Amino acid sequence: MRKKDSKKAKFFCESCGSEVPANSKFCPTCGKFFASVRCPKCGKTGFNEEFKNGCPNCGYAVHKSSQISTSNNNSIFERIFNSNNRKNSPKNSFLSNNEFYGLPAWIYIITFFILTTLIICLYLWLYS
Repeated sequence: MRKKDSKKAKFFCESCGSEVPANSKFCPTCGKFFASVRCPKCGKTGFNEEFKNGCPNCGYAVHKSSQISTSNNNSIFERIFNSNNRKNSPKNSFLSNNEFYGLPAWIYIITFFILTTLIICLYLWLYS
């Protein structure tokens, strides 16, 4: 008789699909920055602290017993990542919700202001 596995959530990168540590801010495989965690079952997003024991909305958690599949009932992980149907992949569903998926918006804003300031300074230096 097997000891029952505790329900502990596993985290996967939506960009490349590799498993990442629970407190990781970026994927060690592809380098994608994580702004939040999204449940693959119900789509709820939030901070990784909320998902330590699974999804707070639907209770979904990936653990050893849920990855074991039978011929008729594949695990959610296998259905998502091994599917030939691209519209079901987590990457595409995430991209449809968030166009700027690489970095948080504040990085784009700061970059814009720095470049604008440099252009103004260069203009003033050249024409003064």
